[in-house]
Amino acid sequence: SWSGWTEDAREEPRWQKCKDPSVIYHQNRFIMYYACSLAKHRNSCIAVASSDNLIDWEDEGPIITAPWIDDPLVGPAGFEEPRIVQRNGKFYIFVKYFWGTQYAISDDPYHFGSFRVMGPWHTSNIFQDDKRWYISHVSHNVGKAMIRSTQNRRKPLRGLYLAGLVWAGDY
Repeated sequence: SWSGWTEDAREEPRWQKCKDPSVIYHQNRFIMYYACSLAKHRNSCIAVASSDNLIDWEDEGPIITAPWIDDPLVGPAGFEEPRIVQRNGKFYIFVKYFWGTQYAISDDPYHFGSFRVMGPWHTSNIFQDDKRWYISHVSHNVGKAMIRSTQNRRKPLRGLYLAGLVWAGDY
């Protein structure tokens, strides 16, 4: 786990809490996307590293940065669980940010447009089986009592869900 890893405090950027890696294969290279926070600036980001062999990695730094959100109702929030899907020549990045799953689209694996909200889901995975697409997610009880209370965190999740995903054009 990369959680808690930091570079020397004198170096920039100073990473903290790198987590949730996801890897795709594109143009003879493996590209790993991961969520992390930039401690000095209180930003959350999706960063990228690439490799020819899955052993030696070259860190390419953040490709998406957004403010870390502190909300009294749902608690602190930054990027989580970046997942990349290649479909019809486009790249789709799905992430959990603040209160749910959001996505953005790109013509290449590095430069994504504006995020669109999909829904209040956590830890979504998008995958294809034959010709059909699916989305999975887990669901927490919504609200301050579930998010902020240690006692309520021990209660079971509301569920693990799997649903068909229908694309509308590029969306």
